[in-house]
Amino acid sequence: MIFNFGLRNHHDTSLNSLGDLLLPIWHGLEANGHQVIRFCTEFRAAPVVNVLLEFFVDDAYIDTLLRLKREHGERLIFGLICTEDPEDRIVMDEFPNRLPNLERLLPVVDFIWTLLPVPSFYERNGCADRTKLLQYGFSPAYLDPFLISDPAGRNLDTVLYGSDHGYRAKIANAIRERGVGCFGTSRQYYPGFMTDDLIRRAKLVIDLRRGPGVRFLSPTRIVKALHSGTAVVSEEFDRSEIASLYRYTVMTPYEALADRCVEIVRSGAATRMGLEALRRFQAETSMAANVAQAMALPVFERLKAMTPP
Repeated sequence: MIFNFGLRNHHDTSLNSLGDLLLPIWHGLEANGHQVIRFCTEFRAAPVVNVLLEFFVDDAYIDTLLRLKREHGERLIFGLICTEDPEDRIVMDEFPNRLPNLERLLPVVDFIWTLLPVPSFYERNGCADRTKLLQYGFSPAYLDPFLISDPAGRNLDTVLYGSDHGYRAKIANAIRERGVGCFGTSRQYYPGFMTDDLIRRAKLVIDLRRGPGVRFLSPTRIVKALHSGTAVVSEEFDRSEIASLYRYTVMTPYEALADRCVEIVRSGAATRMGLEALRRFQAETSMAANVAQAMALPVFERLKAMTPP
């Protein structure tokens, strides 16, 4: 199959932060023998699969999608990747029409891949039978080609993956006050080659949610660090099925995060810990298998019949 990714609904700065989210999915599709168009210039007819990434703040764009689906029906396949918790008011309230536009689109899309386990939301919107949780796993193609195994090459103490303000600032400042470096990545502004270099050179990556109301950890942050062979200290709070990723991190309560990060940096063990976590992640998970499982939906059975062998 051909997967055609439409990203035009995302603003310029947010596109900088989408690589960690999309690259494992693209590699997983390609590992299953599919072709990926990473940035589409136009929607294409079936059996091509058009994939949208949720962030719908333009009412006119949703009007266009609904019109196209109404006019073309099954001849135009739309899938949707939902990256956020739709019940997280911190995210959804920033753009008041974001959630209503998502709910306008859900009835007509052919499938939904959600990165977070929120089945009740999709059940309420009548699309649970078209929805699969897409979990992240190891991808050989996503592995950093320049893994640093010599501790001397990891010259950044800690990298806080994301902006170091608000809820995160307390931890970042506490680490700095203890004489250990902490660098915030500003994901929306730093291009991928800069973020990749920072994470590769770090002794530790800190996975910290944006605020206490957030229910789920960040699979993209954890998995990016793991593919760089970098140890992850992750805030302990998630009790959902994606919390299995904690197995590959140092799971730590919020109040103890600063002390734990400083302890690991000063121990000299961080590089060894990161590479060991990567080896376990590689042995125990598979992005290709997870993508294949997420494709166990009626639309893909129908498309198989339309696709030449």
